Amino acid sequence: MKKTIFQTLLIICFTPILAFGQYADNCCGCGITAEVDYLYWNTCRSNLDYYSLILEGTNNTPFLSEYFSLGNDWSSGVRATVGYCFCDCLELSARYTYYESNISDQINNGQDNGVGTRPNNSGSELNLLTSANGSYKLDYNVLDIELAGGEQILCKAVLAPFVGVRFGWIHEKIDVFYTALDNVQPIQKVDLNSYGVVIGSDYLYNLCGCFNLMGRLSIGAHYGDFDWRTQEITDADIATPVTGFGTNCRAIYTAEIAISLVYEGSFCNCNWNLGVGYEFQPWLSMLDFQNLDGRNAIPSYNTATLLLHGLHVRLGVGF
Repeated sequence: MKKTIFQTLLIICFTPILAFGQYADNCCGCGITAEVDYLYWNTCRSNLDYYSLILEGTNNTPFLSEYFSLGNDWSSGVRATVGYCFCDCLELSARYTYYESNISDQINNGQDNGVGTRPNNSGSELNLLTSANGSYKLDYNVLDIELAGGEQILCKAVLAPFVGVRFGWIHEKIDVFYTALDNVQPIQKVDLNSYGVVIGSDYLYNLCGCFNLMGRLSIGAHYGDFDWRTQEITDADIATPVTGFGTNCRAIYTAEIAISLVYEGSFCNCNWNLGVGYEFQPWLSMLDFQNLDGRNAIPSYNTATLLLHGLHVRLGVGF
């Protein structure tokens, strides 16, 4: 089901790893920083087609077909960051991101000119379909631990290069129910456990007064350990449910591009900031859902791309 989203204008995933706020002789201060981001992201994932509608030709030899995909959707998430800034302009921080997305769609054309495009493990016929109901679920958990250093490069600008490690736990599932002479329900899952190295830099430019323009650019390389499973449930008398499962390891790559507008202030010897912005977070060379086309088929091990992008609002404090 599609999630109900609060209609609020919101911010970016950018987290300045330094306690930016003073632009005098020192590039940072000492103390603890904490930030909370409300995420409003769009999930864009490759290879989510689930239904083909034959527009011309016959069921056996289609000449023209329209393909339907689960597409993309907006959902909410949260990110929490804590850090400690040393007096030598170094900061150690930990950032945890949780995001969940549910995308669903259905086709009911009232005729038998549809073809299912998800795996056909049991050998059941996936043509002559009258309707299809599909859903995709993403469960995204990522932990970043980073060490950053700051350097004042202009009178109003600060560059903060950082290096870190990233741990990822990402769970994906696609589930489609096809209605035909024999109802068929393919279910596919891919679970990722990963760890790797991230390098990049944060950038801050003081626009005027308490308003700052912040940016972040980073790239990462990771070891990915995937567990996959595919199952087909059918009510046909001659077919039994078929399940395939396995593991796969590979190198995966990530990036983060973000820009935001942040307002900073102070109260009772504490610094605070409130910001809004936009970000992109692609995950490349991910393992795609496995398509076992028939019994005893060989897994495809194709790659997929997962792109998360969108707004968020951030509230941060420094002690």
